[in-house]
Amino acid sequence: MQRYMTLSRRDTLKIVALGLPLPLVSSSADPAAIAKRPAVPFRGLRIGLASYSTRKLSVEQTIALCRRVDIRFITLKSSHLPLDSTREQRREIRKKFRDAGIEVAGCGVIYMKTPEEIRRALDYAQDLGANTVVAGIGEPMVGNMEKAIRDFDLRVAIHNHGPKDKLGAFSPLEVWNWIQGADKKIGVCMDVGHTFRCGHEPSEVARKCRARLYDVHMKDLDASLSSVPVGQGTIDIIRLLKTPLKLGYQHQVALEYEADRDDPATGIADSIGFQRGVLATL
Repeated sequence: MQRYMTLSRRDTLKIVALGLPLPLVSSSADPAAIAKRPAVPFRGLRIGLASYSTRKLSVEQTIALCRRVDIRFITLKSSHLPLDSTREQRREIRKKFRDAGIEVAGCGVIYMKTPEEIRRALDYAQDLGANTVVAGIGEPMVGNMEKAIRDFDLRVAIHNHGPKDKLGAFSPLEVWNWIQGADKKIGVCMDVGHTFRCGHEPSEVARKCRARLYDVHMKDLDASLSSVPVGQGTIDIIRLLKTPLKLGYQHQVALEYEADRDDPATGIADSIGFQRGVLATL
């Protein structure tokens, strides 16, 4: 595979310069002051982070990293708050992020095999104030999800996991077929990397699923299909970022950086900076 769009040296330097963060904020800075600062613009896109990217870091370290690169939205993974947590624990975590100027926009990926697990996941997300549950389910569970979601003011975005997905959600296109006729609260979370591994151009898939595209997990892959910082791989990120702008996409684009799990800060900063820089040039 090869990059679809070759950048000139001049364009690359421009993107890098524009993507540099505003003066970095000390992790010890007053959270209230951070929360009041104007958000760094991403042309209106809700660029955020899937906390699976920081699964080896604590909640406090994750918040500090988000503040340093000015991320204002997060999809919380259970590694940072167990699914069997109490309602009070969930509210405490929500407050920690909110006080730092970060919205818990989603939860997941959460895997659900029974109706009881579906309700537990929806309660968990509702307690956190999230608006989207990123779900790992197969087609047989869509009906159970439809019955449960009617009782919640939430959306569910079914996540695809590539050619080896044991649940059959190889790309968003399989999920799209599953949800035809289902409650419109149930939609798609497009994992960009896994979609690309299936041989699909993510921008075209986003267009196909645009009516119920409720989340995007942003990634980039090198020629061996391994995770690299966004902008350093083979996926046409510029085209991919143009697509939600043209579609008027209103939901989160969450970076899910899978490399360097013990020390992901540099890769996350590079990925967010590249997206910020690209969007500043469009």
